[in-house]
Amino acid sequence: MKNCIYLFLLSSLFMVTSCDTKGEDIYSGYISFSTSFIYPTDAHDNYEVLFNGNVISKSGNALVARDNPEGTLEVYKKGSDTPEFSKKITITSGEVVRLIKLDGRSIDIYDENSYDSFSLNVIYQAGKESEYKASFNENQISNGINYLKKEDEHAGILKIYKEGEEVAVFSQDVAIAANGIVNIMQLSESEFLLVPEDNEPIPDSERYTKLRFFYTSDALPGVERIKIIIYEWTNFAELGSVEIKVGQLSPYQTIDWDVVGSGGGLCQDIIDLTDGEPGVKILDSAINMDAFININRGEFKFATTRLGAGGIFIKSIPALSTPW
Repeated sequence: MKNCIYLFLLSSLFMVTSCDTKGEDIYSGYISFSTSFIYPTDAHDNYEVLFNGNVISKSGNALVARDNPEGTLEVYKKGSDTPEFSKKITITSGEVVRLIKLDGRSIDIYDENSYDSFSLNVIYQAGKESEYKASFNENQISNGINYLKKEDEHAGILKIYKEGEEVAVFSQDVAIAANGIVNIMQLSESEFLLVPEDNEPIPDSERYTKLRFFYTSDALPGVERIKIIIYEWTNFAELGSVEIKVGQLSPYQTIDWDVVGSGGGLCQDIIDLTDGEPGVKILDSAINMDAFININRGEFKFATTRLGAGGIFIKSIPALSTPW
C-alpha cells in the first residue's frame, strides 16, 4: 500500500514538472500578436485575417515562433479565395497590427504618419440615422472618426444621400483639417446645415448677444443671397447687418441690449442680393409690422436663428445656441 502511495506521489510530481516545463517552452518559444481594423471598426465581420495561412480570430491573439517571426499577413473577403491584401511582415512581441480599409482604396496596414483623421458629426433628427449615408469626394464616410491619406485632397464636396436615392439631399464644399470636426445638423427630411467650428469670443456680459442667421430655399424661393439689417423696433435704430447665402450661416452680429432698452425688441429688413448690390428690399419692417426676431436680453450668449417663410419671423435654434 505504501509503495502504491509512493508511486502515485512520484507520478504526480513528474506530471507537474512536465507541465511547468512545457509552459516555459511555449512562453520562450513563441511570441503573441493580434490584428484589428482601425477603420471601419466592424470590418472583421466581413473579412478574415490570416498569418502564414492560419486564421487569426476576431478577438484572440495569435502565436508565432520567436526564432522565426517573419510571415505573410493576408486579408480575405469572407467567401473569397483571393486575398485583398497580402504582405510579408515581421512580428514583434505583443504587437497589434492595425488594418484600415477606406472606401475606394485597398486594405492597408495603418501608419499614423500616412493618414489624417477627422470627425464627422451629423446631428440627425431622432430615429433618422439609419436612413442616410454620407460621402466625401464620392467616397463613403460615417459618423465618428474617419481617415484620409495625407496625399489625398482634403478639400472637396461632402454629400448626404437618403438610402436608395441617387441625388444628394445635401452637397457642400468643405475643407477638412487634420483632427478637425465637421458638424452638420438635419433640419428636415431634405435639409441639412453645415455648422463650422466656432472660435467666436464669448460676450462680456448678458448685456450682449452674438446673433447669426441662416435660411433655406423654401423660406425665400429663388433668393440666393441676402442682407439682413437689424433694428430696435421702437425707434428703428439700426443695430447692425449681415450678409448670408442660402443654406449657409451668416457671420455673428453683436447686439447691445442697452441700446435696445427696456421693453424693446428686434426686427429686420431683408434685401435680396441675388443679382448683386444694391439689391431689392423684399421685407420692410417699417411696413410689415409682423417682422420680428424672437430673441430676448439675457437669453443667449450665442444665438443661431432661422428665417421663417418670407423671412418675416426669425426664431432661435436651441441646439445651435448657447444660453447664459
